[in-house]
Amino acid sequence: MEEGHISKSIPPGRLLALTAGGLVVATVAVFGAILPAEFNMDPLGIGKATGNDRMAAEGAAERVEGKVQKGVGNVKDAARDALKH
Repeated sequence: MEEGHISKSIPPGRLLALTAGGLVVATVAVFGAILPAEFNMDPLGIGKATGNDRMAAEGAAERVEGKVQKGVGNVKDAARDALKH
């Protein structure tokens, strides 16, 4: 290429096809990987096949465990404060 040469632009039909293809890939990624892993929703069944649905269950268990530990800590703090007075 020569310096200062402007390359040809992509034809509108090709640009539209590339955009549509990207949108399809992004939609499959959201419905096939992100929803099963993060929200335990598996509309395509891909999450169950790949094991991504277990990630949401593990995350939920960790959140519950954290809440329980926080609650136990609050009870301990309240008991310690009550004994001080």
